Amino acid sequence: MKKIEQDIAAIKEAVIEKRLERFSRRDIIRSFFGALLFGLTSVFNSLLPVIAEHLSWIQIGIIILATIFILVFEIFFIGWTRVKGEKGRNPFEFTLKRLFATYFAALLVATFLVSTLGFYTIYSPEEVNKIIFILCLPCATGAVIADLVKRY
Repeated sequence: MKKIEQDIAAIKEAVIEKRLERFSRRDIIRSFFGALLFGLTSVFNSLLPVIAEHLSWIQIGIIILATIFILVFEIFFIGWTRVKGEKGRNPFEFTLKRLFATYFAALLVATFLVSTLGFYTIYSPEEVNKIIFILCLPCATGAVIADLVKRY
């Protein structure tokens, strides 16, 4: 009976509670693929260059801050809530590591998509940079969601 209770507790922890592991290379690679998936669905929006042309750099800055804000909430409130019994783990460090990794992945993927599709040949460098920062929002969301989906 004791063995069955231990097995049930182990299954509950593995299936229901899904404890977070340490951040690894696999998580970073998963972030790149999630960013690529969300970025591909957004980059073909025909209004993206039009929107970028009409936005000021202050508005682009607000988009960057909104992206970081969304990432922090996704990482901290969804990810950190599942860290249990880990004494010595700092929530700030936990969030910051994942924030930098996912935003960096989003920037790289957005730049890759924009350059691969030849936006540099059609639009001015300023408009291309704006498109990259606008595209970072869905890419960053995809990067975080890909990391969180593996938990479920």
